[in-house]
Amino acid sequence: MEIPRQLFCCIATTLSIISLTAGNAAAEPTVEQMQQIMQRSAIPAWQKATVQVRGLRSNPPDSDAAETWKALDSETNVATGKAPLERATTPKDGKDMFILSTWLRWRILSENADPRYSYAYASNLHYMRDGKGDFKREAAVFLFHARVALSIDGARCVDQASPQSIALGFEQQKYIQPLIEQLALMSKNEKAAAMLEAVALEEMRGERPLLGALCTRGARAMQKAIVSSRQIEEVDPSGRRASQLLGKTYSVDVSGIEPEVISEAQWRKRRREIIDSFVRSAVGLL
Repeated sequence: MEIPRQLFCCIATTLSIISLTAGNAAAEPTVEQMQQIMQRSAIPAWQKATVQVRGLRSNPPDSDAAETWKALDSETNVATGKAPLERATTPKDGKDMFILSTWLRWRILSENADPRYSYAYASNLHYMRDGKGDFKREAAVFLFHARVALSIDGARCVDQASPQSIALGFEQQKYIQPLIEQLALMSKNEKAAAMLEAVALEEMRGERPLLGALCTRGARAMQKAIVSSRQIEEVDPSGRRASQLLGKTYSVDVSGIEPEVISEAQWRKRRREIIDSFVRSAVGLL
């Protein structure tokens, strides 16, 4: 099955940045200019991409796609955080890669899925190819989106050690390492464009509901679990992250522990600060 590239490419900001900076290297674009570009070019492009993938999701190209998407949907539960991401990132062949990646893209663009889906989709894109080349620029966009989305969603937590630990865990996964290595090879303009596209995507999608699991991996939640006599088990050395290789590591059952979160007003203020900071970081690369 040939990959319809227009479903996976959405880098409108790249050309806008080049146009803005061409012939005047001394003029650094401002945050305000970048925000205008996103509103004028990038966000509408993402909205169009969302319509495209919704149309494909509503009209599966064949029975394989229909059956796979139905199976993935059945393994998804937004309320509990259940997500079939292992299956979605282990394609059987090229056709299956297209089917799985389309489902991930639909979940992210149309269903406002949590940051885990952006990490998974970025990984798939990194390995995709067609007659016109690879999709590594797109992979960079969704890796940056995973990072900014995780920062935003994790900002709800009172105990910031929890989302920070989860973010570190994602970044240390073997399937993410090739993407991080690829970022190191990108030019500053390419990185800035990918970051701004990620922000435009986040602005287009809007707020996500609380993912409680982001706030229950810190010391505060674990202390509550221990006090309530939850089960504590030693983690097998083979299952530890690199940051946990010294000494023993224990797993604490935090299921059912109520996440501690800040107020909605505080979080929305923090969300805007994170987005603006991400834009400033991108502008700083130009």
